[in-house]
Amino acid sequence: MSRFHCIAFLPLFALAATGATPPPETYTHWVATHAASADPLAILIITPVDDPPPHGDTDYHASYTVSADGRTSWESSNSFGHRGGDAAKRFLPFEIPLLQLLFATLPDDHQRLPPPAHRLLLQFQWNGRSFSRVYDRQNLPQPVLDVLRESGSGMGSFIPTIAPASSIPAGDDEVEGGLAVSPDRKHFATVANAQPIAVWDAATHRLIDRHRLSGLRNEIAFSPNGSQLVAGESPCTVFNTSSWEPLFTFARPSAGDNVGYYYYDPIFTPDGQHLLLRWGDDHLAAFDAHTFAGLPLPDLVPPGAVAFHPSPNGSFAVIQTKDRNLSLWNLHTHKIIAPLYAGTHRWIDAFSPDGRILALAYLPRENTAEGRGLDLLLFRTTDGAPLHQLRAGDIGSFEHLDTLLWSPDSCHLLAGGDGLFLWNTTTGRQEVILDTPGSGGQCYGLGLLANNQIVVDVENHTLFFYDLPAILERVAPHVVAVSNP
Repeated sequence: MSRFHCIAFLPLFALAATGATPPPETYTHWVATHAASADPLAILIITPVDDPPPHGDTDYHASYTVSADGRTSWESSNSFGHRGGDAAKRFLPFEIPLLQLLFATLPDDHQRLPPPAHRLLLQFQWNGRSFSRVYDRQNLPQPVLDVLRESGSGMGSFIPTIAPASSIPAGDDEVEGGLAVSPDRKHFATVANAQPIAVWDAATHRLIDRHRLSGLRNEIAFSPNGSQLVAGESPCTVFNTSSWEPLFTFARPSAGDNVGYYYYDPIFTPDGQHLLLRWGDDHLAAFDAHTFAGLPLPDLVPPGAVAFHPSPNGSFAVIQTKDRNLSLWNLHTHKIIAPLYAGTHRWIDAFSPDGRILALAYLPRENTAEGRGLDLLLFRTTDGAPLHQLRAGDIGSFEHLDTLLWSPDSCHLLAGGDGLFLWNTTTGRQEVILDTPGSGGQCYGLGLLANNQIVVDVENHTLFFYDLPAILERVAPHVVAVSNP
């Protein structure tokens, strides 16, 4: 690690000459107080400022610097001392001018301070001049987010955290799991590796029944009319929801190139007549949902599909073909609406209740090489046009995403993986983080119950419950327009 240079900077980046009246003293004093000293080669300094400072430490200070030679560095100090050094990102020579082009898009702050909590100070060089701007991290304009993302700072919007209304233990620790809610939202079921399938009453959170299954068991689905529940992976077992007794277990496939693979990814067709199961990487099998006899793939599934995920309203589907390409499929015309992504092996999807929007999280090929995570995008279902890219903190991708859940009004999307995140799907902005205290943070399943409670299954096999109307009431005033990706 190279030595961090803390050389006296100009007392303050000079304020841009705008021809306006001199700035209020409070603005000048605040900027002068919080402006960072840095390497004289600095082209960008980002300083998040909380008021009051964290933990009541009035000596707290932190900043992130990008230098003209491509170095990035950080420093922080508090009453206990100073820390600093080189940051992870290193800009190539051609990347610095591209970053500086973004500076031209930064909106003027009109030398007015935003509300006192969660201010963000940007000091930057552009066209040979020095600028200082102060923004509100709870209401950052899109150009500011672009600079934060491309700088590699790791800083984004300030996202408030909401605590659960209640929680209950659901068993021992799990490695992977899944959760499904019945169509009438009166029951939900959970499964996990090394755990029995458990059925719960949605109103009382009382355990109704348990069944131990063999093999892996982290996938689960109810039939459209709620009469059946399919649980497991390696193998899949069908349950009668009237008695919660097993009806049928699918044996290991016995033909084809992938002999020895189990069935997985249980999906019912929208009419409830067929149960679709994947096996291996390149096979999709269909079964009669009542007799469980093997059948040819129904006409609504396109030839060559190896995965088929229909919308609840029976109008659209996400399909994958053997070349790993994802497409949006029209179930009425039996034609591809639009390609979604080419060549991914890892994705999850969820259609909005009104059928207008598809949420799709996938692992891009380039992210695999760069060690980055999944991208989460919204698409319009009528033509496949992208609407928004949803980001963690409005700047980042996701290491893990395992489950998606729409609000009943189709205006909010909740994603669970290495955290729980809620977005406004009209603005594309993240609005809250749902806290899972005492857990490892990994979320395996989400569902919406009849009482409008969100139920979440996390990796230590605790079930958390959140009041959706209360969450939406809290975030209702936070509306910021964002550009499309």
